[in-house]
Amino acid sequence: MHPDAVRGVSHGNRNCRSFSASGIDPLIRPFGLRNSLRLQSLARRSAPLQLEQFFNSPQNVFWAAVSAPLPWLGSGAATYLYEPALDEAPMHGFVQAVKRLGRPEADLTRIAPLHDAGPQAASIWQLLLERVAQDAGEHGIQRLYVCLGNDDEAAGSVAASGFAPYIQETLFRHPGVSTPKGGQGALPEGVRSQAETDSLALQRLHCRHTPPLVQQAEGMQTGNGEGPSSLDLRKWWQPERVEGFVYQANGDILAVSQITRGRNVHWLHLMGDPAAPEPISVLLKCSLDALGRYSERPVLCPLRPYQSSFGPLLQEAGFEPDAAVTRFVKHTTSMVRKPAAVPLAAERVEATLPTLAPADVSVPPPVAG
Repeated sequence: MHPDAVRGVSHGNRNCRSFSASGIDPLIRPFGLRNSLRLQSLARRSAPLQLEQFFNSPQNVFWAAVSAPLPWLGSGAATYLYEPALDEAPMHGFVQAVKRLGRPEADLTRIAPLHDAGPQAASIWQLLLERVAQDAGEHGIQRLYVCLGNDDEAAGSVAASGFAPYIQETLFRHPGVSTPKGGQGALPEGVRSQAETDSLALQRLHCRHTPPLVQQAEGMQTGNGEGPSSLDLRKWWQPERVEGFVYQANGDILAVSQITRGRNVHWLHLMGDPAAPEPISVLLKCSLDALGRYSERPVLCPLRPYQSSFGPLLQEAGFEPDAAVTRFVKHTTSMVRKPAAVPLAAERVEATLPTLAPADVSVPPPVAG
């Protein structure tokens, strides 16, 4: 699907009703095989809540549900269905979340009904989002993520359910390149393919050049004595297909480009010092050459406000600013370790919600139209 569809993923009004005081709404149930036909029907008219995954490699909602007999474990999907009460209009719904492998996090991927399907749709969204957040917290999930187009009217319902916008991104689009097939040519001096052993160095690079606000929202600040995971900078839906290049000088990694190949588009993520963009320029050329050997598909590169100096480099390489997206996070209750003289039950605390990082990029965001 063309990334212009970001502007078309809009789900209607923002009217919401409050969540029931009793906690779990009795009309919402975890998915069971008896719900198979209902879920398949709803999935055909559902809204994506993770645009990057939706453009890159959209998952089949039904198969994700039936292949996860134990939701919230591994990288399984958790699916919940909404059934209307007898005195309500017959509008059903569902929400699906997928746990990130090796991380106490999950991404909300699809939801139904469409937000503009009727006056009660926004209320159903809020009930579903709050139920999935409640169950996620009970299973040790600390953060839930949503990614919507900037002009998506459904953002109101997402925010009303406790999801805080923390960063905006401009998606730069390249039409795709075609390079001769065959082995990889010689890489420029200082550039090599990314290796698993680079994990700690990439963590340090990320911490140096990412605002603490964003690190907190994306769970990159570890706590309770936990060490960083080698999966922290991987893409959650297909970690085995993430590739990339690093630019190294004097034994220190100065910049990295990460490639995620998809069925519809390829994604390119850049990380480095915004004040020294030369390594990024070198990695950008290497990445486009590598992508051209895979297949001639469009390439999307998200750019955040603190990476604004990379914008001119992308445009020189043939990228153009296309759509804009907002990323949301909801911090659930999380377990903390607390020394005590006598054993205590694990205590749950609420994490602080971050605020939105300003989108004052040097390249103006695209105008919808």
